[in-house]
Amino acid sequence: MKKFTAAVAVCAATTLFAADTPDLTMQTRLRQEGLRNSKVMEIASGLMDGIGARLTGSPNMKRANEWTRD
Repeated sequence: MKKFTAAVAVCAATTLFAADTPDLTMQTRLRQEGLRNSKVMEIASGLMDGIGARLTGSPNMKRANEWTRD
């Protein structure tokens, strides 16, 4: 969750530097989306706990690629 929050902060910081005046409403919306509706941990858990280690050419690598594609 901390990594996702950091990513949202980077996006917000980029917005600050890109615009002459910061859009505080959009920054608030981005932050709320990340904190309230984030699926990062669910997705990460599916890859790490469900599929496991993925060495190149291994069956788990194939499963991970198929999971990502689907």
